[in-house]
Amino acid sequence: MTRFSYFLFNILLTIIIYSLVYLTGNDVKVLIYTITYFFAPYIAMNFLMVVISLVRWFFSQDPSVHHEGITFFNGTWVLALLTFGAYKLLTSTDALSKFFVITH
Repeated sequence: MTRFSYFLFNILLTIIIYSLVYLTGNDVKVLIYTITYFFAPYIAMNFLMVVISLVRWFFSQDPSVHHEGITFFNGTWVLALLTFGAYKLLTSTDALSKFFVITH
């Protein structure tokens, strides 16, 4: 998998999962559970891949492993940024968040 495709995979997975849960969910709690039980472990797994690849690079000094670690790191912070934005949108009480939140 190329660096761009991994980065794009993280972004598209986040958007697709949030869209599916948003369109099929009955309650705001479902979206918060998605953040808690899917994306928090997914971010932790991405960060673990960062640490493992950078430790591998430390021992091998192979530039391709270094680029792989940086790609995992960039995917992790973008995923965390999207997740944090969705969480703040769901838990906020202003008018913009009430426009996006499900009220079935």
